[in-house]
Amino acid sequence: MAIAQPLLLTVRTVRPGIVTTTIEFPTVHFNGKTGRPTYPPMETGMLKREPSRRDLIRHVRDALPAQHPLRMNGWAALPADVAAIAVEHAMFVPRTATGS
Repeated sequence: MAIAQPLLLTVRTVRPGIVTTTIEFPTVHFNGKTGRPTYPPMETGMLKREPSRRDLIRHVRDALPAQHPLRMNGWAALPADVAAIAVEHAMFVPRTATGS
């Protein structure tokens, strides 16, 4: 999962001296096998624009640890205009409990 903009922070007074706060933000789910992003339904916001979507994907790819299955399958090395590994080329990379 990744979060994107806009971040909406709301503070409401319940009674004098007591407030409630909420923060709302869009989340993007990345498929663990192919890397395909699932964007939230949005009327407005950063994720409506394709350049912003590519920037988010680039950020997530750069942040993946070396041993992450998506990095090991080549997702992080895909060109910027390719969002996911084709299902027929995606491979399962098992994680071991010992990390080896």
